[in-house]
Amino acid sequence: MKKELICIVCPNSCELAAEFKDGKIEVTGALCKRGYQYAEQEMTNPMRTIATSVLVENGELPLALSGSQNRFLNPVFLMS
Repeated sequence: MKKELICIVCPNSCELAAEFKDGKIEVTGALCKRGYQYAEQEMTNPMRTIATSVLVENGELPLALSGSQNRFLNPVFLMS
């Protein structure tokens, strides 16, 4: 299975292609080693965080940012 990814680890935003070949993950398009690590993680154990905003009553601003402190396994990955 081949997967197209955009690396989010550094400002380069490399366009990666990753696929399983002979029991290993082959990555192309990475300009640095962090891109390889990112692609490998996305293929084997994709982790996510949640970020959202919350309405605030009687606050200085109408919204407050909120998000998860911990990363968790992508639920879509669990279903496949």
